[in-house]
Amino acid sequence: GRLLDGEMQKTTTRIDDLSRVVVEVEGQVKGPGASMWRALRESPFGRELNEDLPDLQISGASTLDLELTLPTDGRPSQTRGRVELLDNDISLPAWKVELSRLHGEARFTESSLEARDIQALWRGEAIRLDLDLADREGRRELRTQVLGKLGLPALIGSSAAADLESQITGASDWKAALTVPTHRREQESAFSLELSSDLRGVAIDWPPPLGKTASESRPLRIAVQPTDRNRWGVALEYEPEVRAALELSSLLDTPQFERGELRIGAGAAQLPSESGLAIVAELPRWSWATPAKAPSSNPPENRSNTSVRPPSLAKGGRGGFRNNPCERLSAQESTPNALALVRSLDAQIDAFMVADQSFREMTIHARRSSRELQIELNSATLSGQATLPDQPTPARPINVALQRLQIQRATDGASSQGRRKSTINPCQLPPLALTVADLQMDDQHLGRLRLAAIPRPDGIQLSGIELHSEQQQIDADGAWWWNDGHQASRIKAALRSPALGESLAVFGYPESGIARGPTQAQLDAEWAAALPDFALDRISGTLNFEVGPGQLLEINPGLGRMIGLFSVQNLNRRLNLDFSDLFQPGTSFDRISGEFTFEQGQAHTDNLNIEAPAARIKIQGRVDLKNRDYDQQITVTPQLGGALPIAGAIVGGPVAGAAMFVAERLLQKGIE
Repeated sequence: GRLLDGEMQKTTTRIDDLSRVVVEVEGQVKGPGASMWRALRESPFGRELNEDLPDLQISGASTLDLELTLPTDGRPSQTRGRVELLDNDISLPAWKVELSRLHGEARFTESSLEARDIQALWRGEAIRLDLDLADREGRRELRTQVLGKLGLPALIGSSAAADLESQITGASDWKAALTVPTHRREQESAFSLELSSDLRGVAIDWPPPLGKTASESRPLRIAVQPTDRNRWGVALEYEPEVRAALELSSLLDTPQFERGELRIGAGAAQLPSESGLAIVAELPRWSWATPAKAPSSNPPENRSNTSVRPPSLAKGGRGGFRNNPCERLSAQESTPNALALVRSLDAQIDAFMVADQSFREMTIHARRSSRELQIELNSATLSGQATLPDQPTPARPINVALQRLQIQRATDGASSQGRRKSTINPCQLPPLALTVADLQMDDQHLGRLRLAAIPRPDGIQLSGIELHSEQQQIDADGAWWWNDGHQASRIKAALRSPALGESLAVFGYPESGIARGPTQAQLDAEWAAALPDFALDRISGTLNFEVGPGQLLEINPGLGRMIGLFSVQNLNRRLNLDFSDLFQPGTSFDRISGEFTFEQGQAHTDNLNIEAPAARIKIQGRVDLKNRDYDQQITVTPQLGGALPIAGAIVGGPVAGAAMFVAERLLQKGIE
């Protein structure tokens, strides 16, 4: 016979005692899985649990082994059965769940349901399911457990994982447990879902304490339970000290965040009464970094012989700009704006790290105002306000106004340990307007800083950079972009200083060897690396400068080798002629001017001139900025003047001295 669309096989029906009729049926039915599921739901067992069994769709064939004991005298019926899944696909539309390639068997009676070790695929990944219906603490529950080694795409879907897959990689063992009480009409919101994993095998590239290595074990537990119609409560525990209490709506359709609290190192989280996310954090350390997600290799150490001009300056404009990662990012990524969810932030951070700078004992307070966050920052070395729009635009950028900002210059030891390439992607930098009333480096006051950063199709443009103080005025513009799969940067800067020595001292060169010296200088440089990776031996470009009257003191060799002036310091040792007295510490000069051309790690000059009352000096040649050696020709023309007769008397005696005296008076300044 047939049972629905299934074909009955090996079926036996018997009555052992006609005086006390009990009908016993044993048989097997093979047919479409949908028919087997319908038969199960319409059985006495299924009718008992009809409201608790999910509405599912099943494809493929299955077999049903069934044993029925049906008394005719009013005694309860008994049911025993086994359903075998034969490579079936199952979907639960209401839960947005789809499973494929199911293998295994489920056993049931009139009062129980059990399945063990059902094999299946979930979003292409292998999982194992266990299912049972059992009494627990006086109530019946339908419990489902899922085990599998899953990565982020399998957990939340490929589209949702796209924005995080560069930061969260790998897979770990997960356990999901769904508990559904029977007779839910009496307790509609009593079921719960719990997910847990030790995350071993998953690497999270986030700042501490959120980040972890793949080999590290960091237990994560997520508990979900309905709180009201279409509202879901979520409790999160991420060891050791991250806790969250959240409320979501439309979880099974398009999840919407309603309210919540996130605590990091600050105790247990409580669900707030107001909408939005409140964040409370007490951290020993936090590092703010923008990862470089662009799909390209790192730029080489030195590509200064390669043209890296922005596409806007090159012939053909953007049309000739190949392999632009910014275009791929904008086309492939759609980052949700999580910032709009934040209602408040209260953080205390012992060490707040930004771009290799550490700000101690930082407090951050933020409150939402319409479509932006108003932020207060305060520490001993940084204080001010910031306005963070939910959607920054060039017309409405992130605005940071600091009263003070004190940074530390990298030590020579740190710089000699090798270069660290920037991990920042210029395509991800937002529009920014920054002002600093008092910028300090170490204990030196650099002045007032202003700059504006405006995104462009291939990176970011820096305009209106100003650093003004009594010691100097620096005005600059720059750009940072992607060029044929590599980052590139350019800066054009002008310096005006009433005293070069004082300006150099402010920037960390107190032994510059120059006193006074009003200065004007212009730098036009580009390099095939990120903007923060500026280094003299990387750049291509020019440096022009002119220094007015001042004094040459003891010149610091480190600075001197960068600008070529070290040669003056060494003249008395190198030449060892009669000019040594001309270059003693404190010798004045009238003018220093010149131009350096930077290319392939070399600085070339043909016209570095020093004009002094005692002599004129011209320096030509090159300086190797990487190996710190040089090859230069130095021409010294003493302005002998009245000292010539004295020198002649010393060398040739009184007669020669007299002759020199006559010649000097006749030729006057023509003699050199």
